[in-house]
Amino acid sequence: MQFLNIVSAIAILAGAVSAIPASAPPTLPVSQKTTGAQIKEIFISRIGDLATSMEEQNAILKYTAIMPPVIWDRLSEVENKAFVEIGKANPDQKIIEQAVTAWLFLAGCQVPDFDNLPAETEDLPLCKF
Repeated sequence: MQFLNIVSAIAILAGAVSAIPASAPPTLPVSQKTTGAQIKEIFISRIGDLATSMEEQNAILKYTAIMPPVIWDRLSEVENKAFVEIGKANPDQKIIEQAVTAWLFLAGCQVPDFDNLPAETEDLPLCKF
């Protein structure tokens, strides 16, 4: 189960790094840094990839609806750091893994400690918000 969540989170990270939400204009450059609002839009559009059931999908949607914008802004900071690392010849894998971990926390309806993001995480509970 956790493996599937990690794979989904990596897919989400790849989508987020592209910085092109579904409703974005086609001229939005791929290298443009994502904003908190774009991250939220990306996250909501990918909930089906994260949730293992309709009940969990609904729980994640409810949870994201009440999350303050500052959470999305902090996640965009983490994503933008990961985006920079991915573009390097020798990226710092810890920074990339921290971005994946942040997504996993949110998918588990938990706000990550953005100042102390682990590069790895134990199994997170399913969202039962």
